[in-house]
Amino acid sequence: MCSVNEDEVQEVISSPPPLNLDQVCMKCNSEKAVTIARTKDPFCRACFDQYFTHRFRSTFGKSRLIRQGEEVLLAFSGGQSSRVLLHLVQEGLSEHAVKRLRFTPIIIYIDEGVVYGYASERQKSLLKEVSGIIAQTQFPGYFTKLEEVFTGARVWPISDAVLSAGSEQRSKLAAPDPTSSISQGEMPGEVKLKQLFDSLKSSTAKEDMLQSLRRQLLVDIAAKYFNTGKILVGDNATRLSVRLLGNIAQGRGGTIPLDTGFCDNRSDVMVLRPLREFPDSEIASYLTLHQLQSVDASSDHSLPGSSGHSIEGLTASFVHSLQSNFSSTVSTIFRTSDKLQLSEDLVHSGQCCPLCQAPCEESFNEEVFSHVSTSGNNKLLCYVSSHSIGCRLTARGTVHENILELLLKDDSGGSNEL
Repeated sequence: MCSVNEDEVQEVISSPPPLNLDQVCMKCNSEKAVTIARTKDPFCRACFDQYFTHRFRSTFGKSRLIRQGEEVLLAFSGGQSSRVLLHLVQEGLSEHAVKRLRFTPIIIYIDEGVVYGYASERQKSLLKEVSGIIAQTQFPGYFTKLEEVFTGARVWPISDAVLSAGSEQRSKLAAPDPTSSISQGEMPGEVKLKQLFDSLKSSTAKEDMLQSLRRQLLVDIAAKYFNTGKILVGDNATRLSVRLLGNIAQGRGGTIPLDTGFCDNRSDVMVLRPLREFPDSEIASYLTLHQLQSVDASSDHSLPGSSGHSIEGLTASFVHSLQSNFSSTVSTIFRTSDKLQLSEDLVHSGQCCPLCQAPCEESFNEEVFSHVSTSGNNKLLCYVSSHSIGCRLTARGTVHENILELLLKDDSGGSNEL
């Protein structure tokens, strides 16, 4: 039986696959190969760029979800995948592009320093690094803070001027300047966020909550400030393969198509994954060949106060271990997700989880489903199996009032939103 020793779990840093120096590009058969793609195919620089760009653009062409001239929110974390996504969009909109992309990007960065317990200097340093990268693209860029999920989802222009000027230069979209909270003390949103995560004891619950808050904040910002119905994220094939297995382990198999497919349409704002065809190794190759700078987030993968390793962390170590010995591991897992579809019962249920917004079965009983009840309101939490973990245990992991505040927020249409 396969197993993972928790003591051996380490952060996996992606790097390009090894290359035989004598190999020739398998496409042009003339130039010297500089990297490997699709597990064992050698490519020269020009052919690799053509291969990578074609696969990236084909994801948009197949879906036909983005209209000509439409504004799209691009979520930029500073990591390897989102850095590649930002560069591909920049190249696709440049003057020398053979066929320019159809949309207009707006860049958004979420500062999650409060959750990770970063000092103020660390937060400012990350913001400046991200600001420098976005400034090179000349795209409009904004940033927000994760605690804004409690206080109205405000955004600010991400520029060195705003970071240095403090309260003298404020965004027209919101006030006051969020960087002032770093030096003047914690804002109520920061206190709520800290208390919420402190009440979650397991690493799995913390990571689930972080993912739910991050997604809902992006959705709120897209709809509230930019009036767009599309968000681009940098999820790649390796990450989605890990998520697929992790979802199954947590009893979330029914919503795998939403969590790993190209389009996540569980809300009015769609989350699109244009890098879902690329594994970590190809992302790393693209970064190396184009000499792209990504934000050093090597310490961003451990949430303080957690007990033990998370399900997703253990799954990631397991998948990367298999991938190092069997190069088709990720592609095999990933292709399985393409064959899965939401059940008709879920599609037409009319019910959704108040934490992750995933659809839930309409027919239920109290022995099977978990409810959160307060002030006469019942909120349905996802996943039918009484043995599942998912949002049920995330909610049960805290009795803090902030979790109830999140669960009780409804939009005008009556759906359960954070």
